[in-house]
Amino acid sequence: MTTFKQLFTNSMVCGAAAALACAAGCVAADPAGGHEHEHGGAEEETIASAADALTERELSVLVLGGDFRVTNGYRPADGHAGIDFGGTGDGVTAVRSPVEGTVLAKTGECGKVAVFDGNHTVIMAHMIELTGLVPGDRVEVGTYLGKASRTVGGGCTATGAHLHMEIRTGRNTSMAAPARDNTATTLDPLTYSYGPFAPVALLAPADGAEAPSAVTFRWEPRQGATAYRLQASTVNSFDGETCLGGCEYDDRTEGTSLTRSLTPGRTYFWRVRAGNAATAQGGRWSPVRSVRVR
Repeated sequence: MTTFKQLFTNSMVCGAAAALACAAGCVAADPAGGHEHEHGGAEEETIASAADALTERELSVLVLGGDFRVTNGYRPADGHAGIDFGGTGDGVTAVRSPVEGTVLAKTGECGKVAVFDGNHTVIMAHMIELTGLVPGDRVEVGTYLGKASRTVGGGCTATGAHLHMEIRTGRNTSMAAPARDNTATTLDPLTYSYGPFAPVALLAPADGAEAPSAVTFRWEPRQGATAYRLQASTVNSFDGETCLGGCEYDDRTEGTSLTRSLTPGRTYFWRVRAGNAATAQGGRWSPVRSVRVR
């Protein structure tokens, strides 16, 4: 699986602007939000490198859209198969998928949805208003899965609203609580290598449009992204990191638009990707559009 880190590690400087690496369950409760113990898995596999992992805040923003804290950590030998984000409120905070993949299972018992990313199974638990997706349906990074709550059942308990996030090795359709010592069958969500953001949707200018020399480029946001990278070139030739014909602009922004002064009478080709500026982790590039400057 290509990781965020692999997509954004080797950013280059091109044209006049510097290329800036951008990005783009259940346990004992704490005061901010309740938890429970869940203990089940598939075959063992090597744990992803921590170097490719997201920080606590980055994962919280990606999954919950805000800065929530881990109030109960990953302790597989002690029965806690994942991590808990507390302080979410009951049925208030939307939960979104941190991976692209396929829905494997869904149940109202403990409010769980399981997504297989091609390598391992990500399970979100203690949710209400679960997604209408069914097993076999595809999801992207950012797809809605439910809302964090204090939902229980199916062997899980909670003392307050929170989100439990768990990663089980391999393709695992079981929604039962894992074994009490699940060291060999679960992975730490804070050291897992998550897949890249899907391409952002470009908004303006439209492909092939004409524009004045001060061109405002706009695109849709991606939940979990803390920055975006815009590349513009007079040559329609790009690779995974840069403009092969030389970038006129290769810029980072935390917003979803950038205005740049371009040379009249020339055609420019541009693209954007979402990512995370703090750790140089990012996503896939959007399709390339062109704009003719009047």
